[in-house]
Amino acid sequence: MKNVIKYHKKLAKYFLGKPIYLDSANQKNPNIRLCVELPWQETQANMWDTLSSSLTNLNFLEAKVIAGKALDLLIDFNTAISSMPRTHADWKIIEILQNALQRDILFITQHSDIYPQALFQCLWNSCWWYDNPESEAHYKIPIGGWNKENAPWLAEGKKIYKLVEKWRRDRKQTPWFRSLRPQQSPLGISITEFRTFNHKNYISKVVFLPNGSNLISGTNGGKVEVWNIFNFTKVRVMQIKGFVTGLACSANGIYLGACAGYGEIIIWNTNKYDRCISHTLNKNEVPNDISFSPKRNIVAVACNDGIIRIWDLETGRTIPSLIGHQKRANYLAFSPIHPILASTSDDSTVKIWNLETGRFIDIITVSETLQLCFSLNGSLLAFYEKSGYITIFNVKSGKKVLRKPIPGEEYVVETMSFLPSKSNLLCVSTKGIRFTLDVKTECFIDTLDLSSALFISRGFYRFPNISFSPDYKGIAAGLDKGVIRIIDINRYIENFIVWNHIDPIISTAVSPAGNLIASHSDDGELRIFSTETNNFEIIHQTSQAIQFGFSKDNSMLQVFDSYNEPMFAYNLLRKK
Repeated sequence: MKNVIKYHKKLAKYFLGKPIYLDSANQKNPNIRLCVELPWQETQANMWDTLSSSLTNLNFLEAKVIAGKALDLLIDFNTAISSMPRTHADWKIIEILQNALQRDILFITQHSDIYPQALFQCLWNSCWWYDNPESEAHYKIPIGGWNKENAPWLAEGKKIYKLVEKWRRDRKQTPWFRSLRPQQSPLGISITEFRTFNHKNYISKVVFLPNGSNLISGTNGGKVEVWNIFNFTKVRVMQIKGFVTGLACSANGIYLGACAGYGEIIIWNTNKYDRCISHTLNKNEVPNDISFSPKRNIVAVACNDGIIRIWDLETGRTIPSLIGHQKRANYLAFSPIHPILASTSDDSTVKIWNLETGRFIDIITVSETLQLCFSLNGSLLAFYEKSGYITIFNVKSGKKVLRKPIPGEEYVVETMSFLPSKSNLLCVSTKGIRFTLDVKTECFIDTLDLSSALFISRGFYRFPNISFSPDYKGIAAGLDKGVIRIIDINRYIENFIVWNHIDPIISTAVSPAGNLIASHSDDGELRIFSTETNNFEIIHQTSQAIQFGFSKDNSMLQVFDSYNEPMFAYNLLRKK
């Protein structure tokens, strides 16, 4: 292995000694072999400092784009953030550049010949605003104020805006478009977007492994897929018979379990993904949910016949089932501390079971329950009812602590979890609304709309199933178009709100002062939107193609037809 690394180092040093352009004086004719091989050789040689220097060298990045290798450049960044130690001083810079590049890669690729400065323009407009202190003025102050976690400009370490400012000073001045505001979705929100190979299948379940770097997805076609979320690769594909109804992993990450609509239950060892347990139930026993005990080496499955079946993970044998529900058992939750299991059922009860005796110790009568979870110390049980209420139950006293309606009919809770060392219950709805219930004050706090980051709009993606990352900072949402989106739920900050045309927007223009935006849509409306008041006015209605632009003094909007002939001028001061 050492010899292999030695040869990679030799090759990396060889390419580092070569010019990026064959015509260095005029920066023409990129050295294609250098552009292709240098980052790969540096990665294989574990030369993290030189790899960082290459990937933050604008001349190298532009040369690779001009050489027609923009998509390969994205792969270089993906490989770098998955291979480079996270403790490296430049790892965060590389990750943000990758995020920005991924966001605009199609635009950069399509304009590599006629507009090579597209790369710099896109990276500037995304990255300069990421951690520049000027960004603060464009965002709403979150509950609790700004801190190092939710404000990149307050975080320690190198700042990417200083890097792109250096690029701007060092490069030749060529015309490019600069954004006067941050993007509505800041960098660092969307880690990636995966698409399944079979677009007929939609994602039915998602769950993170405890290592935080792997995500498991289950589909309605019976595929169970393991993803590496940092280099966007599929690690493993397993198959189970039928629609994946339940997906879970053990607290230590050793076991992965899935159950499906045809009655099959499979437990894999995540070391080599060998099957540890494989069992098929009868038609009337179809499994609906699967859960691993954090403290005991067992796995439980909730079934259609109301029985909760349990397996010993070491022997693979069944142990006495929990019998007591009169109708279908739906959801399960193990206590993190005590030998206790909670289950929900169509019989309108939540049962709390003592695993040592096999009997239930409490029955809570409720309407249909869709989600439940224990607090990290095992003292509280939270569950969400279809009627729109969240109930907190004290397991020790056997009494309800609170029962509170959720704030809004659209908040159908898809997933919820108690936060570590706090009395806060974090929830995310099927429509992408994140909110937190403070159990002590009985108030909902820190509500945030994530729907735009999840692309949940107009029913395009509906009813996602959602899983929290191990650190509770991110969620993975499996959507009904065969897409998984992973977003950082703590750093998603809403920017200014732009109104929606009924139909797609054809063209836009921004005033020199940056306070007005004009837009024309397929709905025929020409609108002017004020970024200061968040209001708009419709100034013209036409179905024909038009062009428009603001005067330099910010007083007029000039409108032209498709032949560039003047149609009319709108006085922005007089509103006519």
